[in-house]
Amino acid sequence: AFGFLGGAGSHVLDVIGKRQDARDNFSTLLGDDEGARVFDWLDKIASKTAFSRQQLRGLADPLAELFKGQDLERATVAALDIGRGSEARAMQAVQLLRSIKSTGRVEGKAFAGLGLEGSDVYDRIAGVLGIRDKKQEDRIKKVKEKIAGGKVGSDVILESVYGAIAKGGKLGDRAIAASTGIQASLTKLKAFPDNLIERILGRPEPMAVIDKLL
Repeated sequence: AFGFLGGAGSHVLDVIGKRQDARDNFSTLLGDDEGARVFDWLDKIASKTAFSRQQLRGLADPLAELFKGQDLERATVAALDIGRGSEARAMQAVQLLRSIKSTGRVEGKAFAGLGLEGSDVYDRIAGVLGIRDKKQEDRIKKVKEKIAGGKVGSDVILESVYGAIAKGGKLGDRAIAASTGIQASLTKLKAFPDNLIERILGRPEPMAVIDKLL
């Protein structure tokens, strides 16, 4: 049944090794139980996105260094929304979210490359802070001053970024929409052999099947 994988024993072992390395890394960053939960969660959402399981882990891994629990899930989904099928763009989002989380600062110009309007994010922060000036430029100026002075928590900035990404919808809407495009289909086709191996590894007695592949 798996004859098309014949002669690819070394690749099968490579996939097994990388999967275990990824699981171990999440356990190191998050603890055994939480690491396993996040690892399984990434497996489950892979089919709903334009990314392979391996790509999802590559995006979530640097976020797991700073985000925990549901915050990690939300940050990951936000990056997928911005990525819209592009791993490079999703990684840009990961770096932006990491920067905000670790510094409590945000640079408006960074939003442009991610398809977000900096003014929208700043306006959302203004709303949280109760800044009600009639002119948007005045509101944004005050927000920037407060951020520069360290008077705005990173969580407030992140929530405003998430709101700008969702645009009245829900986090994940864009990622799901992008999962049906041509690029998503090509990514999934390329990742099919690896995903098949990983699905086998999720079975009760995976090595019995793996032996046949080898």
